[in-house]
Amino acid sequence: MSDAYNPYAGQKLSPYEPTWRDRLASMMLGEQPSFEKRKQIEGLLGSSGLGDTGMSLVDFTGLGGLLDAQTQAAAGDYRSAAMAMVPGMKQAKAVVKPLEKIAYHAAYEPFAEYDWKKLGRNTARNAIEGDSWSSNLARLGPWAHEVPLSKELGVSYDLPVKIRGSEKQFKSLNALQNSIEKNGGPEKFREKLLSDGFGHISVIDEEFGNKKSFIGLSPENFRIEQTGNP
Repeated sequence: MSDAYNPYAGQKLSPYEPTWRDRLASMMLGEQPSFEKRKQIEGLLGSSGLGDTGMSLVDFTGLGGLLDAQTQAAAGDYRSAAMAMVPGMKQAKAVVKPLEKIAYHAAYEPFAEYDWKKLGRNTARNAIEGDSWSSNLARLGPWAHEVPLSKELGVSYDLPVKIRGSEKQFKSLNALQNSIEKNGGPEKFREKLLSDGFGHISVIDEEFGNKKSFIGLSPENFRIEQTGNP
């Protein structure tokens, strides 16, 4: 059962603290912006007020480095914040092939390949009525964590997963959920990220001590390495 557990069932959204980039975008958008204006601001600033949407014109200026540094510092990643101030760093990261990383998918039983046909099925069945938050997160893609969490989640296995592809970063679960809703739901958001060239998502997971969690966006970017041990 690839998604039998639901670590977020019953959880409630916490207030989202906008980054400087988000605040600047919101200020320029104003009240009830048109779709065209929203796309223009995203192209200029890399945000429409609800999180980083990718490379933008401002990232080719010194202001872009400052905005990126603040985003990383707010997430507690001070090393990346310092690197963000290096001219051309974000542009270089966008074209350099990302390294593969190993994360851990918690499961009740071992399996060799994730079954995408079952994506979010068990979570939807077990979720509290009206709990769209848990369902959205589960339907976006299979999850893995930077450290083994089977004991915390009450399951038996931590399956090593190879995470591949370019990384779309979110500083909180709330910011991720906001982007899912803004883009028409988890399936449409996943398609958009894939079309933008991303292979997986990373999110600062406040439910597990602000450790990173990862979400695969396609089978080639989320591969089980071995069955793990109970």
